[in-house]
Amino acid sequence: MFAYLDIKPRDVQKEVIAAAKDAPAPALLILEAPTGIGKTEAAFYLADTWLQKHQGRGIYIAMPTQATSNQMFERTVEFLRQRYPSDFVQINLAHGQWRMNDTLSEISLRNIGEDTNGRVAAMSWFMEKSKRALLAPFAVGTVDQALLSILQTKHFFVRLFGLAHKVVIFDEIHAYDTYMSTLFLRLLSWLHAIGTSVILLSATLPAETRRKLIRAYSGQENNEKADFYPALTIATDNDPPQILRLSAPEDSPLLLNWLKNREMDEIVQYLQQTLADGGCAAVICNTVSRAQQLYQAVQDAQFDLTPDNLILGRIKDLGEEINTTSILS
Repeated sequence: MFAYLDIKPRDVQKEVIAAAKDAPAPALLILEAPTGIGKTEAAFYLADTWLQKHQGRGIYIAMPTQATSNQMFERTVEFLRQRYPSDFVQINLAHGQWRMNDTLSEISLRNIGEDTNGRVAAMSWFMEKSKRALLAPFAVGTVDQALLSILQTKHFFVRLFGLAHKVVIFDEIHAYDTYMSTLFLRLLSWLHAIGTSVILLSATLPAETRRKLIRAYSGQENNEKADFYPALTIATDNDPPQILRLSAPEDSPLLLNWLKNREMDEIVQYLQQTLADGGCAAVICNTVSRAQQLYQAVQDAQFDLTPDNLILGRIKDLGEEINTTSILS
């Protein structure tokens, strides 16, 4: 399924697939593992496997922000192209700024009678009205699009119908605040009621939060003390919820370099040399103006980057805002 990436599955991915690929529908799966270990690919594999096994209607991938939705949308389009090279696959981007996405624009059908064999495309019918966004067989968007299906909003039932008998993947659920978490528990109850399997991905979750998620989806209690990490939780209608220990990944070194009082061109040159063979870099500045200047300098340099892979933003560290420029290649 991921031959186009030319990578071998990690032990964690093998264990997750072996434990959950034959789970009956509907099922809840919670995968807690470190960032970068391949949770998304494992979720893709299981979601597609469940679709084939249970004749599901599609997949919706819910991300916490529009920026992460855009990045995931590109990955999903490529995955579907490789997975179904001979089929016509319909996909949609579900968030308020979908019109600004270049990838969606490139794959949109523009003329009646276009050849659709062996392509992934976005049909205008699903995009014209926000209430139709989740009716597309495959879609990537923000979590609020799914939450609207259980709120007293206009045509909420259309969104809920769009999620029925699909596999819904919620990524980075540890980023939800208290208000979102309360709505999310109600959403899980409804997704179970309409036969939708759910995959939750998180870097880590408190034990009490895990119990609430299991209870909301399956109605079952789980008092098992799982003090190990990473972990996989599976909850179905047929069996009591179970929490499985996964293989701990090897520690990876993180190199920090202090580039004090360096000029912009020096930093750009350093990044070009360091990332010559690929990788990820974050440059942290202590003023807004310096971060903006560096961002512009990197834009002007000869980096092979798409707009979504060069980000100017802010992070919070110990209560203080620090401006960052991140290069993802």
